[in-house]
Amino acid sequence: MAAPVLFPFDGRTKVSWVTTIADIAAPTVAELDAGTDLSCFLTKDGLDLGVSESAVDGGQLCSTIDGETAGTQKIAPTLKMYRASVAADDDAWDLVVLGTAGHLVVRYFTPNATAWTAAQKVIVVKGQWGNPMPAATAANQNVTFSAKVYVSSVNLKATVAA
Repeated sequence: MAAPVLFPFDGRTKVSWVTTIADIAAPTVAELDAGTDLSCFLTKDGLDLGVSESAVDGGQLCSTIDGETAGTQKIAPTLKMYRASVAADDDAWDLVVLGTAGHLVVRYFTPNATAWTAAQKVIVVKGQWGNPMPAATAANQNVTFSAKVYVSSVNLKATVAA
C-alpha cells in the first residue's frame, strides 16, 4: 500500500446546504449547483460532523474478552459560522431557520472554488436545521453563531452523479 498524499482542510473543503436531493448516494451536479455554499461563512474549526458509533455488548461469561460488535451510528453536525455586518450579506444567518429541511453536503480534497463535477466523493447528511445560536461575546473575536443539523439519514460515501 502506497503512502497517502495528505491535504489540509483549509481551502480544500466545500460545504453546502442543498434543499433537494433525490438520492443521497448520488446527488446530481444540478442539485448541488442549486445549493448555498457555506464554506466562506464557516470558521476554520467550524465544521463538526459529530460522527460517533455505539458498541453492542457481545461478551460471554465463558470468555475473558469483553466482546463487542458495531452498533448504531450517530451523526450530529454542528456548524460554527460568521455573521455578516451588512444585513444583505448575512446569508448563513438567514439560511438557518428552525425546522427547515435540506441536505448538508461536504466535499474534501478539491479546492473550494472548483465546481461540482460527476464522480467527486461527498458526504450527504439529510436533516433539518435547529435554531441559530449566537455565540458569547469575546475580546478580539468576530461575531459568530452555531447551528445544529438534526439528521434523518446520511451517506458518508456518496458520489456525485452527472
